[in-house]
Amino acid sequence: MHQIKKIKAIFIQNFFRSGGSYLFNQFIDNENIMGFYEPFHEDLSDLKKIDVARKEFQKRKKQFNHPNKEFYFQNFPLNKEWFENFHKINVRLNFFNIKNQSVSVVQEYLKNLMSYSASFDRLPLFKINRLYLNPEILELDGVYKIFLLREPISTFISNIRLNLLRPYYNKIFQLANEEIEPFKSLWNLVVSNNINNITFEKEKINFASKKDMEIHYSIFFFIWLFGLYKNFKFDYTFINYGKLDNLNYSKKITEEISNNCGVKVKFSNFVKKKDETYDLQIHLNEKIIFLINKFMNREKIDQILFDNFDILL
Repeated sequence: MHQIKKIKAIFIQNFFRSGGSYLFNQFIDNENIMGFYEPFHEDLSDLKKIDVARKEFQKRKKQFNHPNKEFYFQNFPLNKEWFENFHKINVRLNFFNIKNQSVSVVQEYLKNLMSYSASFDRLPLFKINRLYLNPEILELDGVYKIFLLREPISTFISNIRLNLLRPYYNKIFQLANEEIEPFKSLWNLVVSNNINNITFEKEKINFASKKDMEIHYSIFFFIWLFGLYKNFKFDYTFINYGKLDNLNYSKKITEEISNNCGVKVKFSNFVKKKDETYDLQIHLNEKIIFLINKFMNREKIDQILFDNFDILL
């Protein structure tokens, strides 16, 4: 009989629009779980924003196409002491990197939330995407980690529908100005190609040209892939979101989760969204291929892509 190891927390690590909200939702059906949704969300540093988010929860759920059953920050301690000593960390945490904050300080924030959950005799569950490029932060003793993967093209389209990729370009520009690679090289690619903004009208995504579409996708693909490359160096249960509609696959994942943390998670309600844009065939820009070879181990990248998505660069 498999011996279930005593764990202190469960982490779900994933990229934006990769199914993390769905997986989080399956876990919190268990009454022994205390869910912490996006502990590094920027709104957690502002009590007024939290109040607004609470009032607009149902509206935002619909806008973001989230399945969340409880308010995003439902279980976070928001008293004065916690707010001043712990949640303010989010002001200084920069998505894509933690240049202004040491790993140990960020880990301490997570440890304190773990202790807070333990005081209620509940197992903490963290759903995180703002540490996608900083997986070393999640290397804590006694935790069980899950990494959720989703196909790049469907992730790309979903992010466009949400925010037209504007937050990504803002961060790339910011980090490029700080001379941080590979973002400096990515921004040079944006500037040299003089690409136009994406527009979204009447439920239709519009690119100014085929070249623009390829550049937008190539830049997005690089960030998505760079995160995979970093995370695959660590120990996770890897879940391919796009395969959860396969009964044998979902049963296998259910058993693996149960064996590792003792929590029963079912995927019988999983429905794979059908969208013809997910079938787009978009070529990668050759300069992105060059940057992939420059900043990542190509052999490892090829293995990850082929094993999980049947993709060949």
